[in-house]
Amino acid sequence: MALPAQCDQQRTVCVMQAPPIRATSATREDVTTLIRLGEQVSQQHMEYHTAVEAGEENTLDIIPEEKLIETTKHLEGEIEKARTSCYNKTLVLQRIQMSNAVLNRLKENDSESKEIQEVIKHVVMLCSSIMKSQQEAPSLEEQLYEVRKKRLKPYYWKSSQLGRRSTLKSHFSKAGEKPQISLSRMIHDYSQLQNSSKIINLSGKKHRKCTAVIF
Repeated sequence: MALPAQCDQQRTVCVMQAPPIRATSATREDVTTLIRLGEQVSQQHMEYHTAVEAGEENTLDIIPEEKLIETTKHLEGEIEKARTSCYNKTLVLQRIQMSNAVLNRLKENDSESKEIQEVIKHVVMLCSSIMKSQQEAPSLEEQLYEVRKKRLKPYYWKSSQLGRRSTLKSHFSKAGEKPQISLSRMIHDYSQLQNSSKIINLSGKKHRKCTAVIF
C-alpha cells in the first residue's frame, strides 16, 4: 500500500474513534452563569467608579463648615510659625555671615579695620552703660517709692481716722463747693504704692542682663 493512502486511512480511523463533543445542559448553564457574573462585575465596576468620582467632587460638601474654619485657622497658624521661624533663622544666618566677614576684614590690619575696631569698642561701651543703668533702675524705683510714700502717708493716716469713705465726703466744705485737693485720690494712690512695693522689692533682687549682638 502506498504511503499517502496509508495516512488517509489512519486519519479516518482517528476521526471515527474520537468521542463526539456534545453541548449538555450543564455546560450551557455554566456559560450563562459566567456571562451573567461578568455583566454584574462590569456593572459594579461602573457604579464604584461613579461613586468615587462623586465622592471626590462632593468632599467639601460632606465636611462641616466649622471643621473647615478650624482647620483653616490651624493651618494659617502653622504657616505663620514657619514663616517666623524662617525669618529668624535667616537673620541669624545673615549675622553669622556678617560677623565672619568682619573678622576676616579685621585680620588685614589696615585703616579700615582700625575704624571697625573703634566702632566695636564704642558699641561695647554703650552696652556696658545700658547694663549699669538697668542695674541701678531698681534702687531708683525703690527710692521714688519711699518719697511718694512719705508724701502720702499723712493723708493716709487722716483717712484711717475718719473711717469710711462717706465720712470723708462729709468733711468737705458745704454743698456746691469743690475741694482743692482730692483726698480720696491721694488715699488710692498711697494704697497702690503699698501694693507695688512687693513688685519693686522683687525687681530689685533680680538684675537684668543685656546681650549685645554685633552686626
